[in-house]
Amino acid sequence: MGLDGSPESLAAARWASGEARRRKLTLRLLHAWPLLAPEPTRVPAEIDQNYCAKRIMHNAQAELQARHPDLSIIGNLVADDAQNALLQAASESEMLVLGSRGLELVESTDAIVRIDATTICGSDLHIQRGDLPEVKPGTILGHEAVGDVVEVGRGVHTLRPGDQVIVSSVSACGHCPLCRDGMYGQCRDGGGWILGNLVNGTQAEFVRGPFADSSTYRRPSSLALDDAVLLAELLPTAYEVGVRNGHVSPGDTVVVVGAGPVGLAAVIIARLYSPRRIIAVDLSPSRLEAAARLGADSAEVPGRLIADLAEGPGADVAIEAAGDPDSFVLCTRVVRAGGHIANIGMHGKPATLHLEALWPKNITISTGQVDTSSTPWLLDLVTLGRLPISPLVTHTFSLDRMQDAYDVFSHGTDTGALKVVLRRE
Repeated sequence: MGLDGSPESLAAARWASGEARRRKLTLRLLHAWPLLAPEPTRVPAEIDQNYCAKRIMHNAQAELQARHPDLSIIGNLVADDAQNALLQAASESEMLVLGSRGLELVESTDAIVRIDATTICGSDLHIQRGDLPEVKPGTILGHEAVGDVVEVGRGVHTLRPGDQVIVSSVSACGHCPLCRDGMYGQCRDGGGWILGNLVNGTQAEFVRGPFADSSTYRRPSSLALDDAVLLAELLPTAYEVGVRNGHVSPGDTVVVVGAGPVGLAAVIIARLYSPRRIIAVDLSPSRLEAAARLGADSAEVPGRLIADLAEGPGADVAIEAAGDPDSFVLCTRVVRAGGHIANIGMHGKPATLHLEALWPKNITISTGQVDTSSTPWLLDLVTLGRLPISPLVTHTFSLDRMQDAYDVFSHGTDTGALKVVLRRE
């Protein structure tokens, strides 16, 4: 029977309201999507309020019906009286209510962007594993996105609502000495890699983008959404930290250790510089196959070919793209005297630098946080069809399947995943 004023149904409604208030409908953030849970955790403002309310209703309805099986259920909603009680309790809960978007400007240079596409990076997995303890629990992860501008601060002069933009992984104030030198990743005035690190990131329905004028790029209408999101971080990282820092030049032998997304992007970009040979090294057969398809002249497990290089002429450039101590040591073995080692990989544990063997070889070793200063140039190349990057995206999901996307991405050597893209439906 329905909620018709009987003592049983009114008691059920009172239980629903009281239980919701006692729990305060607090939410636990799981990759930016809320689930009803008893743990007292404040909801980040970036979570869309309407989505929260619907999810709260769905979970509360299931528990309510389990406790009171005689209640009538209409579609996905509890009958009106209980529904109203739950929604009233939701409005009194700990959820931050900042309008339908659930997000507001903080600085005059901010822009609010509604996410059309985002992705997962290896650094997000490092955060989950605890390799970056400075990231506070409950922070929304993600630092790569494409979306629509919905609001801009008074200090934003190059964007307006409705613009489609690529949200850079690195926020640049644009005024400090390091930003003026193009070193946005080292910004001294509140920028750098802050999205999904020091502030809430892009794996949500909306994101607040700091320093919007200098940290977003217009997406051309001809550029596919999946290609555009790769320009937020992946391609600039492969180019700036790998190919450019490694000084890849015509006629070089280039070894890329780690054929994951950033390593394969380095393979694609390195071909622009007419190297004599590009060798991709990985332990995963599926990733070696991908490397061969994307332009590597050889795709090998560490073995005879690498040993021959180490014992022979060596590689002009060794790009470390796995973030693993053994892969770094491998780079130091294959690089020739006077060569370059460009470390892209994010290392979560110590790697040994064998200076006792390297000191006489005149080796140059570079590391780096991406600056994304090359994004406009790379954007032109992708738009003109000079960089065949579409095969780097192997899996797509809707935003509400964040956990599935993480599961597939984190087991990429088994699933064949390179980049996974999550899209707004």
